[in-house]
Amino acid sequence: MPSAIETPEKAGGERREGSFADRFCTFLVRQGVLTEQKAAEFQESTRGSREPLWKALISAGLGREKDILAATGLLLNVPYVDLDRYTADGKVTRLVPETVARKYRLFPLFKIKNTLTVAMADPTDVVALDDLKVRAGGEVQVVISSENQILQAIDLHYGSDDSVRDILRELTTRRPATATPREEEMEASRLKAETEGAPVIKLVNQVIQQAIRERATDIHIEPQEQATLIRFRIDGVLHNYCTIPRKIFCPLVPRLKIMAGLNITERMRPQDGRFSLEAGGREADFRVATVPVTFGEKITIRILEKGASTRNLKELGMSESDLAGFVRAISEPHGVVIVTGPTGSGKTSTLYAALNHIRSPELNILTVEDPREYLFDGVSQAQVNPIVDFTFAGALRSFLRHDPDIIMVGEIRDSETAAISTQAAITGHLVLTTLHTGSAAGAISRLFNMGVEPYMLSSSLLGVLGQRLIRMICSHCKEPVDERSENVPELGLPPGERVQLQRGRGCVSCRFTGYLGRTGIFEYLPISERIRRHVLRGSPEARIHRAAADQGMTTLRMCGLAKVREGITTMEEVLRVSR
Repeated sequence: MPSAIETPEKAGGERREGSFADRFCTFLVRQGVLTEQKAAEFQESTRGSREPLWKALISAGLGREKDILAATGLLLNVPYVDLDRYTADGKVTRLVPETVARKYRLFPLFKIKNTLTVAMADPTDVVALDDLKVRAGGEVQVVISSENQILQAIDLHYGSDDSVRDILRELTTRRPATATPREEEMEASRLKAETEGAPVIKLVNQVIQQAIRERATDIHIEPQEQATLIRFRIDGVLHNYCTIPRKIFCPLVPRLKIMAGLNITERMRPQDGRFSLEAGGREADFRVATVPVTFGEKITIRILEKGASTRNLKELGMSESDLAGFVRAISEPHGVVIVTGPTGSGKTSTLYAALNHIRSPELNILTVEDPREYLFDGVSQAQVNPIVDFTFAGALRSFLRHDPDIIMVGEIRDSETAAISTQAAITGHLVLTTLHTGSAAGAISRLFNMGVEPYMLSSSLLGVLGQRLIRMICSHCKEPVDERSENVPELGLPPGERVQLQRGRGCVSCRFTGYLGRTGIFEYLPISERIRRHVLRGSPEARIHRAAADQGMTTLRMCGLAKVREGITTMEEVLRVSR
């Protein structure tokens, strides 16, 4: 394995006839990566460019990135490494500072005796190699890898390690070794001064930036007796990010409160606020909630990326039949459409996607939410404010005086809101809303319990969509598993039929969980004449559910198992989120 490329200028410098460019393209043709015609067109289009040839090929989309990098490695006598199949060593990553790794687009893999092996996006960068030799105090071996994989590895292994460690070290040296009760009761002016220090600001920014990079939806800051734990919720599951000393927790909380516009001296009452900033190259809103707990104040930060509300209904993961039925319901001129599921199941995203599907300049659309999660163009949005007694029910009564066509109610929480919603639907408005129930049929029973009369509900209800979010198998490390269909009777396959199940092996991209991203599983209950008769009679949930199943409703479990058969998720994940 070479420690450097002897003629890097040929790979990245200006291309001359008979140079590395000719040999490179000829080699790729022989390897079957390019056709002769594509190779000729590529050479002509990049003549005079100083960008490394393999990067230009990848950018042009003329072949699979892995094939191009593997062929490049063969020609340069530098092995190709797929970082998705590699587990990093924390001791080795500390040998190369994060700033150096990002500057040169490299990631340290391992060190054997006096030789450090690093993955580089550009193994011909002799400046980087010389710098590494000095830092490593020995020889440097090079392998080539994907620039995207290298950046993901840096985000994963440096973000929660070196960067935070350096900031905490700076904070620790600025603060006393122990925190006294008097320090816990600092005055507002001193608290504010503490939070304006550069290390505290850097710590908060680092946590937020890392949460965005790892696609977290929530940040949990939890004070404990001896330390403070910071966790990220990624794809619906909490992961530990880092632990910070107890004495640093004191300025951290006021800093977040100031950002969210909260009272920094109030520690005994829950508070809610929000702030916006650009993080990870994207605009995002952050919703902050505090609550007093045993060892201080727990802070939860919900991350709301701007633009998420514009998702298309087809992207949510519904089957064609469920999607068609749901679209028919939200296209009606009046009636009630309910989306149901537990907290965090994506109900609000589904309602926004529905509004995005049906909105037009001819329609007057009003929403009342608690809280308002996203700003939506062309829609008048209101937020519940208990301080001035502006409730869901109060907002609905007011909306009816503003000539609405469509009303979105963030959630039906009480009998008054339920009654006004059904009344608005009967009087000629389309009402979209949510409920917290375990199934689509359960929404009907819940409204009965809230006092909605069966005849009112049967006249107004158009359909109920139950949903959950499940994790998808990581596309970077997906692989077949050994189990055959007969070992998984839950799949309900015909006798003798087999299906190849998939799983995620675990890689850098998915934090070695085997899952990356989420999709929905759904059960759509259309209100047919048969179901309407059950609603009118006030039938219990189980009877309505059986009637819906008899007329062909796909349940949440059935939808999840279909995604298992398609290789989208795993059996364990479906069993985790569905009954």
